Amino acid sequence: MNVQQTVLFSAEGAVVVNGPHPARYALRKLLVYGERSGGFAAKSNNDLVRTGCLLSLPKERRPWEVEEAWADLIGRGKSWLTRTKQGLQAADKAFPELTLRDWLKLPGEQ
Repeated sequence: MNVQQTVLFSAEGAVVVNGPHPARYALRKLLVYGERSGGFAAKSNNDLVRTGCLLSLPKERRPWEVEEAWADLIGRGKSWLTRTKQGLQAADKAFPELTLRDWLKLPGEQ
């Protein structure tokens, strides 16, 4: 996962930290959603909420970053694609206003 530097502020001051790129983190949550089952339903819902929140702004302002991360994610093999597809379908239902299925195409879709 690509990392980027960001600043965290607190009452004591500020510190520079390395964190995951927001687009890649959001898309990874789609993959993780497809991995969770049974008693992890609550965590799965949190994964979808994070995905929706983290993709809404980049979709409008920096879509190429998400599209680049998406191409990388779906190109990593059949098992990754299967799990990501499950997450994408769920996120599209949870956040229809993002029209994720129209934006993030799976292999073979036009």
